[in-house]
Amino acid sequence: MKRIRIGVALAGVLAAGIAVAAGGAPVKAVDPKAGIVDLSGAWRFDPERSDKPPQGMHGGHGGGMHGGGMHGGWGGGSGGPPTQGSGPEGRGAGRPGRLPDVLHIAQHDGYVSIEDSTDTEMLRIATGVAPAAPMSVMEAQGKWKDGKLEAVSEPREGMKVTQTYSLKDKGATLEVKTKIEGRRSFEMKRVFGRDKA
Repeated sequence: MKRIRIGVALAGVLAAGIAVAAGGAPVKAVDPKAGIVDLSGAWRFDPERSDKPPQGMHGGHGGGMHGGGMHGGWGGGSGGPPTQGSGPEGRGAGRPGRLPDVLHIAQHDGYVSIEDSTDTEMLRIATGVAPAAPMSVMEAQGKWKDGKLEAVSEPREGMKVTQTYSLKDKGATLEVKTKIEGRRSFEMKRVFGRDKA
């Protein structure tokens, strides 16, 4: 009986140690005091208030996100997930594309999920201890700072993508600033209005 209790206690200590090593205490989904705001909801792209994509960039309105499309793979409006195995670690760091007209954002303890209009997850931004994403879902490392979510990824060698998500107009507008560094570097801003439909 004592051996069982000791084993359970050791397992608990080990689990706690893993959690601390992976990033300490769980990051809450929303915590205004810690600068974590609520980005969740449906957002519709507003081309009138957004920057035009760089000349020659495939995919029109949305602009590249984490290496093209949503972290590498959307060529159309609502599109679908990137083909597995088309990029590093099979996560499709592919061609430039564009974001869907409507984004769904879901916030969880430890990560933020970016989804298309069918609720298919496209990008998982880890802000703490996050569960592993399916192979069809791209991943980025994120951190909250002053009410903004900054997500960084390196979808392929020689490229770094930094995106900053922030709320404007008392939460009615989502602004996404993208900075791509690499062979072809550029910055752009995209604006989404909260979808009331």
